[in-house]
Amino acid sequence: KYILLILIGGLSLSANAQPLSEMVQRAIASNPELKALQQDYLAALQLEKQVRYLPDPELGLAWFILPVETRLGAQQLRLGATQTFPWKGTIPARRVLAQRQAGVRNAAIARRQWQLILQLEKAYYELYALRADRSQLDTSLQLLQTWEQLVLAKVAAGQASQADVLEIQLRRREVVQAMEQLERAAIRPLAQINQVINRSPGAEVQTPLRLDLARLPFSKDSTLSLAERPHPDMR
Repeated sequence: KYILLILIGGLSLSANAQPLSEMVQRAIASNPELKALQQDYLAALQLEKQVRYLPDPELGLAWFILPVETRLGAQQLRLGATQTFPWKGTIPARRVLAQRQAGVRNAAIARRQWQLILQLEKAYYELYALRADRSQLDTSLQLLQTWEQLVLAKVAAGQASQADVLEIQLRRREVVQAMEQLERAAIRPLAQINQVINRSPGAEVQTPLRLDLARLPFSKDSTLSLAERPHPDMR
């Protein structure tokens, strides 16, 4: 009976579990800080386009209260236009500088994405571990409750003492206290997950009942190739 209840609960939890990949996509799409970095990068791209062109010409207008005598005669109105020409090589240098500055902002986006994914994964697996421990305690609690009923039946038949019942009840209270501690500990990673994906701190996050063991391909060539990839911080 108890095994059947546990299996049904496990199937339900696995069916409703939220894939980590979906939460990663939501974090990248909805994080306010990441959105601000992206807008900063787009602004840097526009600046790179602007420095390709010459500065706008300046128009001047002067009106004299009294006519001014010049070689061309008396003037009361003067119009003028000026155009600034940068020094040779200035515009290409500005373009290179703007491109590098945009590259820095693009690397900042990649760096922040990497930080968000790392923070999300750590909180997700921590929450999974706490809930897995609680699931084990829940199984232990069910077994203790069954055991207590059996001992009570033996006490009624004169085959056990009340001390045996008290010992089981003491163990059951210890399990309940441990379950409550795990529930309190799960509040922090749950809030971290919701913060990263821009949701209410108390929003529910379903984790799978069981995760497969990770297979880590720690070969020399693959590790070196991963280490040689340009890291956002290095860029």
